[in-house]
Amino acid sequence: MTEKKTKPNIELIHDYGIDIRNRTIYLTSEYTWRDDTTESGTEFSLYSRFVKNMDILNNENDSPITIKSSNIGGDWYYGMAIYDIIKKSKSPTNFYIDAYACSMGSIIPQAATKRYISKWADFLVHLGTCEFSGESKSVASTFKHYETKTPLMYNIYAVRCINGDYFKSINATSDDVVKYLKEMVDKHSEWWMSAEDALKFGFVDEIY
Repeated sequence: MTEKKTKPNIELIHDYGIDIRNRTIYLTSEYTWRDDTTESGTEFSLYSRFVKNMDILNNENDSPITIKSSNIGGDWYYGMAIYDIIKKSKSPTNFYIDAYACSMGSIIPQAATKRYISKWADFLVHLGTCEFSGESKSVASTFKHYETKTPLMYNIYAVRCINGDYFKSINATSDDVVKYLKEMVDKHSEWWMSAEDALKFGFVDEIY
């Protein structure tokens, strides 16, 4: 007797970004136009949907979870919450990057068990942007707080990049990796990489 296969729930995939049958989550950011303004990517709505989807699949069993992403970047705090969810997943995670992985969108995949990038995709590392308003002491205090996030970003990258071909070829230490990443960001401000470069420097594990 052959087992009857169930079809994926199309509504769940399109409305909630999850294919339960195939254990796949779609973590994609988009531009939203509101009153002639543009909002991007990693915001509360993306985080809120993702945490629920991860809980659904992790509570079902501990088989690998596939995460498909094209992420332009966005909020540090919601992005780090997504990073933490992936890092703490009891199920192994396979992270697939299409189109681009920019800013926070390039940090999030570093939490995954295995990281893949499309040969057509680009990868962006930079310090991000921030805007403050208010009286001078408040702005200075907030800016000082935001500066503490930069070392965290470099350390997250370095943990994975140290296994990249380039850094292995020069027997780099973690401190060496952090120093190199800082130099490249300082030099370019917007450090764009092809899929091949992202692989060479260890930001991903494989091109597909």
